[in-house]
Amino acid sequence: MRNFLRRGSDGDKLDHLVAWEEVCQSKSKGSLEIGNLVRRNKALLTKWLWRFALEKNELWHKVIRSKYGISPNNWDSRMTQRTTCRSPWNFISNQYHEFLNLVGFKVRNSNSLRFLEDA
Repeated sequence: MRNFLRRGSDGDKLDHLVAWEEVCQSKSKGSLEIGNLVRRNKALLTKWLWRFALEKNELWHKVIRSKYGISPNNWDSRMTQRTTCRSPWNFISNQYHEFLNLVGFKVRNSNSLRFLEDA
């Protein structure tokens, strides 16, 4: 998106064609209402973490689980270990700690409760 609203040739410094502060304003102020792309990206990545917890029978969940494993809490995948990994799941799993600050847990089935490990 940012490169779409820039000009310049490859290798040259790109000039901004718009002022980002103005482009991100609301439509009522006469702007494009693009919004904060960093926040929007984090929200979408966090949504995938939420879906991973809920969609345990889906093929994509099984692929992630088989590639990275499942954490001991059986709720999320293990964090990716390679820092140079450019896979989409690496970017998603990097949002995990921030995600945990936004959600709460309710105990419904005490069979899966691991009090000492989860506390």
